[in-house]
Amino acid sequence: MIPRPSSTLRSGMQPLAVGTILLVSTILRAGPLDAQLWPNARYDAAIPTFEQVLGHGPGERIVSHAELLDYVDALAAAAPDRMRVW
Repeated sequence: MIPRPSSTLRSGMQPLAVGTILLVSTILRAGPLDAQLWPNARYDAAIPTFEQVLGHGPGERIVSHAELLDYVDALAAAAPDRMRVW
């Protein structure tokens, strides 16, 4: 027979479960991420954006591991003095 958690443990986890559900629902309602993290900042045009490499913005769809590696490799190729992949 599998031991069941005590009622004290279960009731203590309820606020954590509710908080997690609220956090996840807030994140999902936010929609796709805005690629410009710092408004009015000047970005280096030589560094490719997520959309330029993968064809869509971050958060618009789920990417595969291979696609993510393609983006990391593109970043490393564009700025080898600032990023290295090994």
